[in-house]
Amino acid sequence: MIRLPEDPVHECRSMNRYALDHPKPSTQESRWTEVLGDHNPIEIRSLDRADAATSGEPHGTAAFPSGDIVSVSVFGQVAGLPAEYPDDATAPIERRTFVAVAHDISGERTIGIAELRSFDRGLRCRCDVVAEREWLGKGLGTVLMRHLVWISSLLGMQDLRASCAPEEHAVTDLLHSLEFRAWHDEANPAQILHQLHLTRQC
Repeated sequence: MIRLPEDPVHECRSMNRYALDHPKPSTQESRWTEVLGDHNPIEIRSLDRADAATSGEPHGTAAFPSGDIVSVSVFGQVAGLPAEYPDDATAPIERRTFVAVAHDISGERTIGIAELRSFDRGLRCRCDVVAEREWLGKGLGTVLMRHLVWISSLLGMQDLRASCAPEEHAVTDLLHSLEFRAWHDEANPAQILHQLHLTRQC
C-alpha cells in the first residue's frame, strides 16, 4: 500500500461549483467530441474490455512515438478511510479506459489516454492520465482527468489526492485547473501534495 500524509489543517476544496459549470457526457456514450482551449476539436473514445482486446487501439506510452509525454495519477477513496492507496500489484475490480484522438490531414492519432481503476471492493480508485505535453498545454489533460473525477464521484469517492515534485509544473497546473488544493509536504519538502474533496455526486 502507498501511504500519503493525513489531511492538512486547511479545509478541502469542493467540486460542486466546478461541476455545475462543466456538464459531462452520459456514462453510456462510447465517443464524444471536446473542444480544447485553442478551439481544436478532439474525439474521446471509451474502450470496454472487448474493444481493448479487438480494436487495435494503442495503449500506454507506446501510443506516443514522440516520447514527450506527461503522466498524472490521482488516488480516490470513500470518506472515512485512512489515506492508504493500492499499489500496482493490487488487482482492480473495474477498469474504464478512454482514448483521446486528434484528426489532421495525415489521418488520426492518439494524443492522450485516461484510465480509472477501482480497488478494495470499490472503496478506492486510481485515475491515470497520460498525454502528449503539447496537447496537455492545450487543456487535454484537464478534459481527461475531469471526466475521471466525475466518474469517481459517481462511484462514491469523496477524497481525491495526488503528489508530485515541485518542478512538475504541468502536473500542478492540471490539478489546479480542477480546483485541487496544493500544499508542501512538511515531512518531505521535495513533494507537493494535492487534494480535492467531493461533497456530492457531480
